[in-house]
Amino acid sequence: MRLLLFFWVLFCSSLYSYGGIEMASFYFEKDNSEPTGYTVQKLNALKSLMQSHNLQVIEIDAFSDAVGSVELNRSIAKKRAEFILHYFSLDSETLEVSIYGNKRVPLNFRPHTWHRVDMYYFVGELKKPTTQVRDSIEEIVAIEPSEEKASQPVPKLEEIVENIPIVLAIEFQGGTNKIKRSAQPRLEQLFETMQRHPVLHLHIRGHVCCGNNKRISKKRAKVVYKYLKERGVEPERMSFKGYSNNEPLVFPEVTAADRAANRRVDVIFSKPVH
Repeated sequence: MRLLLFFWVLFCSSLYSYGGIEMASFYFEKDNSEPTGYTVQKLNALKSLMQSHNLQVIEIDAFSDAVGSVELNRSIAKKRAEFILHYFSLDSETLEVSIYGNKRVPLNFRPHTWHRVDMYYFVGELKKPTTQVRDSIEEIVAIEPSEEKASQPVPKLEEIVENIPIVLAIEFQGGTNKIKRSAQPRLEQLFETMQRHPVLHLHIRGHVCCGNNKRISKKRAKVVYKYLKERGVEPERMSFKGYSNNEPLVFPEVTAADRAANRRVDVIFSKPVH
């Protein structure tokens, strides 16, 4: 019993939490799919947890050691993912499995090594966000995703909803504050709305997916703020703030699309009373 408790403490001490999503990292011997002795202990502890709790695995990310060709690295990573899938009797069709090989992806922590598989899972009942939001700014003004020009119709002042977050259809590259080019029409439409209605004030809110990262969320909000400021919108009419991952649109983040939806900026309009 004491030995099992010791293994459980070891396992829990190596978990990373992502706003309700837990992550366990499993390490492997160099250049192969044989788990280390420490990983075997973690595997046993997590398997016991799966048998006693409502645990749902939602994603497997497999990496390799940057040895040899791209194909070799992917092959090693794939075998490691298959080992984890087999060990937990998981169906690869019901969750997201990413074989990264020696490709490095942004993480919210510094990994000990890349001889690894990261498994994201959720314990308990699935929850839905309680924040009241409008689906997107297109609910006010319809914008076709294929349009590249800036000339979009601007809503009338009385059509603009106050004090409710409006999600901008702006996509960011994962782990960064770099806006994808497809966002240009949305930014321009927001600028024209602020320019047409000088009575409007704007609070810009940045959000991230996957884990706590207030710095990036603030930078995302600031990108939109700077765009509007450089176009001529008065700074005193705007404010911005990073909200980290505290207000997800999608929870838990099961798929890549879920995480993309949470990497966002939303805005809140207000009309100050003078």
